[in-house]
Amino acid sequence: MIVQRDKPIKIWGWADRDEKVVLKFHNQSKAVKADEAGQWSCLLSPESAGGPYELSVTGNKNTLSLKNILMGDVWICGGQSNMEFWMGEVKDSYKEIQQADYSEIRQFKVQNDLSWVEEPDIRKDGHWETATSGNIARFSAVAYFFARSVYQHTHVPIGLINDNWGGTNVETWTSRKTLERDSLFSGLLRGLPPSNLDSINHYQQAANNKILEMPENKLPGPADVKHWKDVSYDDSQWQKMYFPGQWRSQSIGNIQGAIWFRKTIRLNAAIKTKATLDLPWVAQSDSTFVNGVLVGATTNRPQATREYPVPPGLLKQGDNVISMRISDSTNMGGISGYPESMCLLMRDTSILISGAWLFRIEKVYNIPMLVHPNIYPSLLYNAMIYPITNLAVKGVIWYQGESNVARSYDYAKAFPLMINDWREQFKQPDLPFLFVQISSFNWGNGDSNRGSNWAELREAQTKTLSLKNTGMAVTIDIGDRNNIHPTNKQDVGKRLAAIALNKVYGEDVKYKGPSFSAMEIKADSIILTFADADSGLVINDKYQYLKGFEIAGADHVFHYAKAIIENNKVVIYSEQVTAPLAIHYAWADDAGDSNLYNKDGFPAVPFRTDNWKTITKGAHYKILEL
Repeated sequence: MIVQRDKPIKIWGWADRDEKVVLKFHNQSKAVKADEAGQWSCLLSPESAGGPYELSVTGNKNTLSLKNILMGDVWICGGQSNMEFWMGEVKDSYKEIQQADYSEIRQFKVQNDLSWVEEPDIRKDGHWETATSGNIARFSAVAYFFARSVYQHTHVPIGLINDNWGGTNVETWTSRKTLERDSLFSGLLRGLPPSNLDSINHYQQAANNKILEMPENKLPGPADVKHWKDVSYDDSQWQKMYFPGQWRSQSIGNIQGAIWFRKTIRLNAAIKTKATLDLPWVAQSDSTFVNGVLVGATTNRPQATREYPVPPGLLKQGDNVISMRISDSTNMGGISGYPESMCLLMRDTSILISGAWLFRIEKVYNIPMLVHPNIYPSLLYNAMIYPITNLAVKGVIWYQGESNVARSYDYAKAFPLMINDWREQFKQPDLPFLFVQISSFNWGNGDSNRGSNWAELREAQTKTLSLKNTGMAVTIDIGDRNNIHPTNKQDVGKRLAAIALNKVYGEDVKYKGPSFSAMEIKADSIILTFADADSGLVINDKYQYLKGFEIAGADHVFHYAKAIIENNKVVIYSEQVTAPLAIHYAWADDAGDSNLYNKDGFPAVPFRTDNWKTITKGAHYKILEL
């Protein structure tokens, strides 16, 4: 293992009641006595970087020996799937794995687990592994590339506690006691008892029964269901639901099952050319029909868009029926995304199919609920963070936020709340906390005029820099518009490492890009000034076109803007906006075209100069009520 250098070393464990425990480590020896509950702890003096050393722990009946212990720097590597992302999936993975040979970089993977109460110990086995080619395929890629860059500069052993879970929100990583003290969450939690799996499943069964007792939800027979895809079927008695949207937030509630949806669209003429039916994220499986003909089916792909080809001639003049059978056993049924992402695309036009659909329940899956960490607060904090809060650590690197984009406005409060919570629980009020700003991904064509959850989440992350000892790695330029998990984790790790080397290790290393500091309106142009641009502003484009800027006037409508660099400032204008008031930069789900950098090689931080209405304000965290 690797133990944090230069800080008191706390070692704790369990023994028989009143048992004497003797610890020997390097040149230190101490004896302690277990209390009446059999718990003991010992505080050893700080040690400088070095090793390998051996720790022996001797009780009345046995001795435990731990060998090959290095003193170095321990970093917690937290977040969701982009921090989980393995080395075996990264860009140039074969070469990176073959070249890995760092015995003084080591990872401990905290196994995924959740708990309704704070656990005194990690309940699932884990072990330390060295960053060598035989082990590294399942290392966190971001964590490894971070550690490699830091180690190459400092030559201090680096320990990585890989403590993350894909698809999780920030609230599940925050302690309940901290959430209860905050006005944003206290009303939800006040008087709410700790739950458990049995009560969740009991709630689910009772809720399903209540829904099915309604006359309109009477389950059909197979003879009826087989006609639900037909154009001539009479669906006048079906209920309404709105897409995009999850059905648990509408009239169906938290039901798990198979549900049919129908929508009629009217065409002025038959479509003789090929068309495409586009659907954003459908949870979990679907079979989709146009005028009774199956055009596509997808099984168990809840985070994938659907693009189903519609054969020429299938779409007729007059009424056409699109029907979908969506099957979901995860409690997340429905369609996520933006309304503009649900459409029927043809050669010269497109027809939106978002909005009201008709639905009817085919069957209900009365199976035990798959308990996801996001259904209740603090579940991952209790099982995966609280058990290690006795450790001394150097800092935290964090990559998370995608699962909070629907509540981006509140993330500006929830994320700092979690950071301060961890600092309190680890008893390190100045604990360095370095995080990755979420990358570019075309979640739903979000932009300045439609609104962008992702841009708002990035803004919330930028606001978090007001906390002391924080740093943010901007990654909009190294994302993938079609993949929420971009494979270039090398640059992510390097940018986090640059922050650490400067802010934590005190090295003269550049680590951040230009950030907006001031604006001046001059006739029909706006002139922007940037901080962290002393090295000079540059355009990362071989044609030297500056991209990513939008401009708006009093009508709040944004237009793509022309932008040039003059005297280390950016001048922005558009023929369509004669009296400009506001600028957006990289304000979109997919902001990968934005290309303003400084000469140090770091991209500019996305920003907006206005405080106009956002689309996520008012969307708040909800708990599964029991």
